[in-house]
Amino acid sequence: FNAAKVSSTAGIKGGEGQSAVVVKSGTVESTGLYGDAGISCLGGKIAIQGGDVTARGGRGGAGIGGGQNQNSPEIEITNGRVHAYAGEELINYGPAAIGGGEGGNGAHIHITGGQIFADASESYGGAGIGGGGNGAGQDITVKGASITAKGAQRGGAGIGGGVLGSGSDISLYGSFINAESGRLAAAIGGGNKGGADNVNIIDGWYTLSKGDEAPNYIGSGYGGSNGKVSLNSGFFG
Repeated sequence: FNAAKVSSTAGIKGGEGQSAVVVKSGTVESTGLYGDAGISCLGGKIAIQGGDVTARGGRGGAGIGGGQNQNSPEIEITNGRVHAYAGEELINYGPAAIGGGEGGNGAHIHITGGQIFADASESYGGAGIGGGGNGAGQDITVKGASITAKGAQRGGAGIGGGVLGSGSDISLYGSFINAESGRLAAAIGGGNKGGADNVNIIDGWYTLSKGDEAPNYIGSGYGGSNGKVSLNSGFFG
């Protein structure tokens, strides 16, 4: 998409096996149908390179990523302003704002610029960025971006796993990050009952809010196991 404005009330969906959905500029507004993500590309890649993007998932669908019971495709954001909102739960877990749909993992999410607002607060248990409810958040990289990520109130991490999901292979470099989790979940890492491993913080500015009764701001959620968590530098508020 490279136009002044694109609006869709039926979602923007790359067909199965399609290589990519690419947003380069302009204003894009998309809302997914029942069970679908606002923007998806099953088996392919979603690339946002600029513009002003607002994506809302249908019930069970991520704002950007997978639909119900779908893992996310590869997601790459290099520039632009992005507002992504998880849909409400369809059955009982809920989706992420950016990442997996309800019951799906959120993986291969790479953000290297832009201003991103990822809100899963209307979902039952999805992460702001990462796994849907009952899904893991894996291979998530943020570098040189401004991020606000809100997990679902019932146990989604801000960045990482949804409720019952782990957060692993998460690397955050030199970014402005505001991460807020739901009850019993870490702000960055595991959702409620989810573990954490290979979480790396390297420089940046962080405002973190963990859920009620959560054991860690960065690491596992309640009942999850902690693996390697490295805090190399950064400013924490």
